[in-house]
Amino acid sequence: MVKRAKYADKSDALRGVVTAPALGGCFDTASGKTKFDVSFVVGVVADKIENHLPLYRQAEMMAREGLPIHRSSLHQLYGAAAERLSVLYERMDELLLERGIIHADETPIRQLDPGREKCKKTFLWCRMTGVGPPLTVFRFSPSRSKETANALYGNYSGTIIRDAYVGCEDLDAGHAACWAHARRKFFDALEAGYRDAASELDLIRQLYKIEAEAKRRAEKLGTEQALFQERKTARRASACLAESFFDLCRRREGEETPGSPLRKAAAYALRLEKALSLFLEDPRLNLDNNPAENAIRPVAIGRNYAECAIMPSSFHRHDGSRYGLVA
Repeated sequence: MVKRAKYADKSDALRGVVTAPALGGCFDTASGKTKFDVSFVVGVVADKIENHLPLYRQAEMMAREGLPIHRSSLHQLYGAAAERLSVLYERMDELLLERGIIHADETPIRQLDPGREKCKKTFLWCRMTGVGPPLTVFRFSPSRSKETANALYGNYSGTIIRDAYVGCEDLDAGHAACWAHARRKFFDALEAGYRDAASELDLIRQLYKIEAEAKRRAEKLGTEQALFQERKTARRASACLAESFFDLCRRREGEETPGSPLRKAAAYALRLEKALSLFLEDPRLNLDNNPAENAIRPVAIGRNYAECAIMPSSFHRHDGSRYGLVA
């Protein structure tokens, strides 16, 4: 709560009492008065996003502390904060698309659907820089459609490290696949009792070992260029491992039955062979898309505790998507 100080001149009583000018709302209210300091609004947004506290729970907590605030008021503050951050979001979006490499992933979130008894599935798209200063941008969208992918990446000409989502296949941007995704397929086959999958897993493990050693050597200089140079040298050995890996995958397709999890894992890797091999040509590319997956992990963790709320219309863009949160 904001308090306005009052002053009186002891040497001149005729001046009366002077009240400090109103600070104004953190969103510049017309009246110039406010109940909420900007730090209060920041706390509401941080608790909802970082601590997964729905607004109705925050209202209940504040009421217990003797600060009765209606949930609708918190919704208005949250929406106004998103509007104020939209300028920053647009600028971050511009800077991100200037980078030559982008990590990309998306995760489903629930949104209340008016007139229905359950929430509908929507998506939070995550994009982050693969080179240069770290920059992460989130974008909410009602769907995982090809139209959304085109809106996010249609004008991008760099390389996107992403999964094999078909909605991105028509993009002009380059596609670098994720070795962690490929590894999961073989790990699942191993868990299903196909012990031969250990051979592919061992080759992938060696690829990661080479990457880790290159990173450790580059840390002494602490620059991106040092890392790229170390990768460029180390990946000569990685090329031999990748070739052995794909040869083994081709053999699996000829030996395993059509329904075999091991054959399916091999088919997945072969379908993405070009995209999985792209890291050998560009030392700037990471071996996997784990940075983006780590960025959206907090969303997944808090998904079961998130509030299903109708977003105010002011949050939405003309195309139906909503300004995302920035980090």
